[in-house]
Amino acid sequence: MNGSQRFFRRTVLGLSLVLSTLPVSSQSLVQAVEHRCGFESAHERKMRDDGRYAERTQAFESLLRSGVQLERGGGTLFVPVVVHVMETGNALTEISDAQVRDGIRRLNERYRKIPGTPGDGNGVDIGIEFALAVRDPQGNCTNGITRYDMTGNATYMANGVFSETSGISDASLKALEVWDQETYYNIWLVSEIDNNNGGGGVQGYAYFSGSHGGPEDGTVMLVNSYKSPSSITLAHELGHAFNVYHTFQGDANGTACPPNGDCAVDGDRVCDTPPHIRSNSDCDFTGTNACDGGSSLALFKNNYMDYAGDACQNMFTAGQNTRIQAALTTARSSFLAANGNLALVPPGAPTVDLVASGSFLCGAGGSVQFYDASACIPNTYVSDAPGITFAWTITNGTETHNATAQNPLFTLNSVGVYDVTLAVTTGLGTFTRTELGSVVVAAQAVPACSPNSNNEGNFAQTVNNVVFNTISNSTSTVTNVAYTDFSCSQNTIVAAGGTYPLSISLRAGGSAAES
Repeated sequence: MNGSQRFFRRTVLGLSLVLSTLPVSSQSLVQAVEHRCGFESAHERKMRDDGRYAERTQAFESLLRSGVQLERGGGTLFVPVVVHVMETGNALTEISDAQVRDGIRRLNERYRKIPGTPGDGNGVDIGIEFALAVRDPQGNCTNGITRYDMTGNATYMANGVFSETSGISDASLKALEVWDQETYYNIWLVSEIDNNNGGGGVQGYAYFSGSHGGPEDGTVMLVNSYKSPSSITLAHELGHAFNVYHTFQGDANGTACPPNGDCAVDGDRVCDTPPHIRSNSDCDFTGTNACDGGSSLALFKNNYMDYAGDACQNMFTAGQNTRIQAALTTARSSFLAANGNLALVPPGAPTVDLVASGSFLCGAGGSVQFYDASACIPNTYVSDAPGITFAWTITNGTETHNATAQNPLFTLNSVGVYDVTLAVTTGLGTFTRTELGSVVVAAQAVPACSPNSNNEGNFAQTVNNVVFNTISNSTSTVTNVAYTDFSCSQNTIVAAGGTYPLSISLRAGGSAAES
């Protein structure tokens, strides 16, 4: 945000206009697109060809079976990550820094089972959070995001990365851009996997902790999948990174029930997930599980490690959490600050910045979420950075709120233009930023009349678009519906005394001709 300028007088205008909406067919059919994970083939290759990986993986299983009580300690554990965007210069790798940060926030909402988010299912709070690194390998401040130009690599430009059929090799990709794999968990965001054009098929893959510190370690996934708000791919792949199998492990590629004679060594080696055949990117809960005598399909379809649809996946089990904790506190323990990892310790003074979930509220009593976006300050977006304090103030001159959380939520009860100040205190001092006019709370529009519309249906002519300042509200060129009030969903801010054109478009019979 840029708070260097402020209108001294502002007028907030909401438009209520008669517009029509697009018709929806009652015969619409939606076919699930199969989304898969490349872990199985990648893991099997490593177990076959890499003795070190196989030995470490087997040692981990032996440790769990031994019943040894691992020392975790209390509180949240933090894992530093770096995200490498392998750019093609086209839409397949278009992703902003803000979208990268949003992906980390959504990941943590799922791993911490945050109430009110898609991660608040029937599972457990993992107690682990991921944060973009703030210290790079040279000891400088960083945002934890790198960008690498791949336009000179013809194979990558044509096919992306190889998982099972085509693309540059995993090793070739990672050799181009990587940070120390004992200090950072590396995530590569790519255009395609197996020439899938960033769509269906393999969405990503990762390796077990047997790869920790090795050149292959890390997650590879599609940019399109990473930036999708509903995607669970990153949560799924990081489950593999911390030694969690697919819940359907051993289902013979979806053709047979997995073995389950001893749940500690068969299938996914977790005793609180049922044996089952993999789902097919769906959220259909009709029927029961044929692999265990008829348990509920929800016991696996809601799990991040199945192949169900993203919309219904929202949990890890306690048994899966045992594997995650064991992997982090043993093979991957070099990620932890307690063991000397400095990737989340600011090496210099921060550049304070902030972002808001919205800059306009229609009517008093609404809420705005603020996020600390300061450079050189770690942020998981669900809890506060340890050892750093935050002081927020938001005011419109008559109403003032204060907060000490890193990412606070404010409820604004009066109309007006709100200024926001954030002060961040580290061992190097206190650093402050003020954003003038950060949020506008406008009174809800009061109509000058009581409009109505009786000509609902398909007609030869319809209002199909209204343009005013930043508002451009397009609807059907064929179908009229009843009067619709867009005053809160379509709004814009204008300067008092300014002049702005208003354009209303009409089309006859769905033609391109406009008046």
